[in-house]
Amino acid sequence: MAPETHLVEEYWDHGIGFPVMIRNVEVAKVGGHEVPLIDYRRLEQILIEHLPGKRGRLTGNELRFIRLHLGKTLAEFGKLFDVTHAGVKRWETRGQDGTGMNWSTEKDIRLYVLSARRRSPASFVKLYERLADKPTETGPVLALEWKRVRASMPATA
Repeated sequence: MAPETHLVEEYWDHGIGFPVMIRNVEVAKVGGHEVPLIDYRRLEQILIEHLPGKRGRLTGNELRFIRLHLGKTLAEFGKLFDVTHAGVKRWETRGQDGTGMNWSTEKDIRLYVLSARRRSPASFVKLYERLADKPTETGPVLALEWKRVRASMPATA
C-alpha cells in the first residue's frame, strides 16, 4: 500500500548542504513524519547545472557542494585555480555567506563546472558573457519546480 501524499507549495530543503526552495513538492507521511518525495541524485544534477549561472556570488556551502560533486579534494580543487587547500577550506567555511574570493577566480570556477559537464562551446561563451558583470552580493536561493526532481516512491507490501 502506497503512503498517503499531498503537495507542499514551497518546500525548503537543506539536505544538499545549502537551502533550496522546491515548489510543489509531493510529501508522504512515513512513520509519523512528512518526507519529501525528492530524487536527490536528480536534484544534485539539476543544481550542478544551475550553480554556474546563478545570479549573485556563490556561498561557501555552494562551493563545497561543487567541489564534492566534482570529486575533488581540497588540494586538488585548489590546484585547479592556483589556491592552497587552506584557501579553499577558508572559502567553504564561510557557510551561507559569500566565499570572499575574487571575482575572476569565481568566474573560472563557474566556467570549469560548465566545461566539466561537457557543455557546448556556445553555452560556455553565453555563460562567460553573462558573468561579465560582477554581482555585488550572494544571489537568491535557488528555486526549482518539483516535477523536475520527483522521486518514485516504491510501493510497500
